Amino acid sequence: MKIIKRAMAVIAVLCCFAMAASPIAAAGSAQDLPSLKDLYRDHFLIGMAGGVNELSGDRLALVTRHFNAFTFENAMKPAYTQPAEGTFTLGEVNSIIAALKASGMNIVGHTLAWHEQSPAWLWSDAGLAKARLEAHIEGVLRGAGEDLLSIDVVNEAFKSSPGRGRWREEMHGQGWYSVLGADFVEIAFRKAGEVREAMGRPGLKLYYNDYNLNNRDKASRVYEMVTELRGKGVPIDGIGMQGHYSLDGVKPGDVARSLALFATIPGIEVSITELDIAVGSAKGADGLTAAEDWLQASLYARLFAVCKQYAKGPANPDPGKRIIARVTFWGLTDDTSWRGDRYPLLFDRERQPKGAFFAAADPEGTIQRMGCRADMTFTVLLALCGARGWIRENIPWAGDCLANAIERLICVIPLP
Repeated sequence: MKIIKRAMAVIAVLCCFAMAASPIAAAGSAQDLPSLKDLYRDHFLIGMAGGVNELSGDRLALVTRHFNAFTFENAMKPAYTQPAEGTFTLGEVNSIIAALKASGMNIVGHTLAWHEQSPAWLWSDAGLAKARLEAHIEGVLRGAGEDLLSIDVVNEAFKSSPGRGRWREEMHGQGWYSVLGADFVEIAFRKAGEVREAMGRPGLKLYYNDYNLNNRDKASRVYEMVTELRGKGVPIDGIGMQGHYSLDGVKPGDVARSLALFATIPGIEVSITELDIAVGSAKGADGLTAAEDWLQASLYARLFAVCKQYAKGPANPDPGKRIIARVTFWGLTDDTSWRGDRYPLLFDRERQPKGAFFAAADPEGTIQRMGCRADMTFTVLLALCGARGWIRENIPWAGDCLANAIERLICVIPLP
């Protein structure tokens, strides 16, 4: 009861502020949207991940209007490209490439060496593992690499939350590591570089890709790996920061700190490769409330403001921070997202723009319109949305009643 009274008191205080209307509501409509790829032409590429389902009708129109980079969400993972030894199945990959080339789309490969969604026979025999890794990389690159802008050579080699030991000691130990140790990273990149040279594709960028790189220790271990291997001549061209975030799980300042660290590696480029922001308090099929939409848009705006500070393109006035070559969303619309029940993307299930779209399109303007009280509102709304979800799940006998009461309280908070 004390908690509820305190929450009501906080809301009462917030309601006393004279705040402007939401910056999101009047920002635009589905029929009159700015093109994201045009807005960021001089900053970085704007990408999305998907498959053949994105190549027809309204979905294709949405892709080609707003995005100029396409990542294979699943079709290029080892389980699909070489399900049996020596049998490469690249038909879907190449059909997607052929369909998108005409529109000038940049194609990004994902991924060659990963411990997930890979057949176990690849590393089941320690004596054959190195040869099989190299054969897989060569087979996929020669079969589908001719038109790629970049490819994630190694994906997710480190623990979720590494410690502060040597980088070789902070890998998760699964898949290729279990038979080749940390050397599998060097083996993979050297082979990819060798095949790239043989194909006459010097512009094909070779990436290391991982999640949680907003974590200081994990970013530091990746930094150490990349700098050490590049110092030995291993061709690692880029670092992919995935970006599977949630409202209460990421601070834009932490992302900026990692970008600042990676910017100290001479000649490296960075891409935000799998961006989405899940709303943990969302109620399944009911969609986002106005407060949740505002929270998500606020975080997207602040993240994009950071990305623009590190954009590789000429719009960035600071040459020392020009490292982000691409920002890719992991999906197109909420209904097809792997986190669809948490509504993480810019477009809803009806392909309509959410507040997140307009925040990404104009991050500085969105932040300015939100005003000086935006951080406080974000904190309080996030706490209340989380409380509503917890109550509904953990107090069955009164969950709906209390949760609905909190939701009504949330709705009276004027969004800055």
